[in-house]
Amino acid sequence: MNADRLIAHMKRDHERVLSEIATLESALESGGARSSDVALEIQRLLDLLEDQFRTHMLAEDEILFPALMRALPASSGSVEPLHDEHSELRLMLERLRATFAEPASGARDEQAAVEVHDLADLLRIHLRKEESLVFGVAARLLSEDVIERMLLRMTQTARADRAPDPNPAPRKGHAT
Repeated sequence: MNADRLIAHMKRDHERVLSEIATLESALESGGARSSDVALEIQRLLDLLEDQFRTHMLAEDEILFPALMRALPASSGSVEPLHDEHSELRLMLERLRATFAEPASGARDEQAAVEVHDLADLLRIHLRKEESLVFGVAARLLSEDVIERMLLRMTQTARADRAPDPNPAPRKGHAT
């Protein structure tokens, strides 16, 4: 069933984001962002978060949330705050990138740690709300067309945003 596929995909994205943000918090706790290894890891994690925000959140904002509010107008009181949180999370990530772009210093690292923890806290709360408020309702109320568009949007946007691998692995004689 496509609804189960969609929910499984969304849950995997949520788990990945939670794992990434926990890794980011650990990286900062293990010595700040001044070590070149930690700084590279932080940039990698910020890129991954940005990718999820651009794919997963955008699909929710443009397809899932409007479809849910059309199917169940009374849900707008629960869905609209989730959309607003997406905007807030994007701003927080943008601010975090700006903080890491500043010259390395103790003050910058301290500010980054505060921003990472704030982002992590809001992300954890937001994802729990989405899973409790949206996932079950979406599986029951959304049409197959909306589910397919959501899945397509999430995967196409993700693929389009990634640069092609200059050294792709050879295929092993089976279709994927």
